[in-house]
Amino acid sequence: MKNVIVTGSYGKSSTVCLIKEIIDDTGLEMNVCKCSINELKNCEIHPHILIITNISSYPLPEGIHTYKECIEEIDAIMQKQNDQDLTVLNSDYEFILSMIDGKSPGKIELFNIHSNISGETFYDKETDSISIRKDNVGKPIIPIKELKLPGFRNHEIYYSVVAAMKDYVDKNVLNTIIKSFSGAESHFEYMGVLNGAVVFNNAHAEKPSYAVYSLMPFEQKVIFITGGQLRDYPYHGLGLINVTYSKELILIGESADKIEESTKKALCYDPNRINIYKVENLAKAVETASKLVSDGDIIMFSPSTPISEYKNYQDSGRDYK
Repeated sequence: MKNVIVTGSYGKSSTVCLIKEIIDDTGLEMNVCKCSINELKNCEIHPHILIITNISSYPLPEGIHTYKECIEEIDAIMQKQNDQDLTVLNSDYEFILSMIDGKSPGKIELFNIHSNISGETFYDKETDSISIRKDNVGKPIIPIKELKLPGFRNHEIYYSVVAAMKDYVDKNVLNTIIKSFSGAESHFEYMGVLNGAVVFNNAHAEKPSYAVYSLMPFEQKVIFITGGQLRDYPYHGLGLINVTYSKELILIGESADKIEESTKKALCYDPNRINIYKVENLAKAVETASKLVSDGDIIMFSPSTPISEYKNYQDSGRDYK
């Protein structure tokens, strides 16, 4: 049985979830798990297939103090591979390869989400799709417009899974499973449509930096539900992103005043371009959002810190649903 290990800064849970759906649907004999970057050196599972998702130096994983340490952790697990094994990596991160000491014993496959210049899995501009290269010809797997999860960071999940699974699964099967994929529960999860608005659930985002990335994939302004416990975090970045990406800002919890303050302090703040509401709890936030929506809107829940009424993000995410 092959082991698939997924690591990186973001997207691990959704990548694992998508691969598990493929395994369950096809009966492949594979074991898939996620592993934080700071755990790679001590990982005892042999990495037959290693998938490295989004790599970011901010925020650094817990226990990691420098970006160099991230690279050392990745290098450590790649050195455990043999020549039959595979590492899947975004070609945008070629600098990682240049920083790794020694050559990985396994095969390294780069995928490309911007062009068809490199990689066997790539963005095909002519068909606007994720494609695989066969005999130097692009074979479309799925059109970008059919993906439920938007943005660069989410699309990297799809590309990495196609790159890892294309030799094991028929492309039509990949198309069907990817098309229906809604994301891991409470991890940028696509929930469907409410009163004409597309609804997302990112209850897992319990740090301001995670909430920031919740908004960035969208090409339009969002109805944004956020807030929670007041923590010793810098909120100025979240305030700036709120102004840039939100049109209706619905705040809950002890941090509501702090988030409102940081939003209004942003240099580009214009009260005519963003409305701010402070409500008692998550139920009131959803009620408020449902009254504000019109066809084509987007509603995103991303708390930025834990919400006091809930034991964990799983509970808040399910209650939001």
